[in-house]
Amino acid sequence: MRNAIYTTTLISCLLFAPAAFAEGMVEACEMDVETYCSDVTPGNGRLAACLYAHEDKVSDRCVSSIEDFALQMSWLSGQIDQAIDTCIEDINAHCDEVQPGEGRLFMCLKEKQPLLTKACQKVVTEFETRLTN
Repeated sequence: MRNAIYTTTLISCLLFAPAAFAEGMVEACEMDVETYCSDVTPGNGRLAACLYAHEDKVSDRCVSSIEDFALQMSWLSGQIDQAIDTCIEDINAHCDEVQPGEGRLFMCLKEKQPLLTKACQKVVTEFETRLTN
């Protein structure tokens, strides 16, 4: 049960992480969204569906940005299980009091990074590097 909570927490961290990745995508696709999807209410993938419906007209810059975003999300989602397996003891030892959600668990690991095992330190550093680039 505890691993499920941690998985959910890391996933919610990833839901906030994409904001950094998505920023460039939003900027790159802004004109396309205004041109083809201005009447679409954002949320639940509606803008993505609209852009997909107009894929033959969407700018190369927007398409490239969406592809970059998808690669970043693929990498992040592929790292969740490894991160939990690697850091579970550190989470239990140093972040057990942290309520999961909204990136709090990741922030705890980052804050306590000097106390973590070398393997978990590496995971935290990799996530942080990937999230900021």
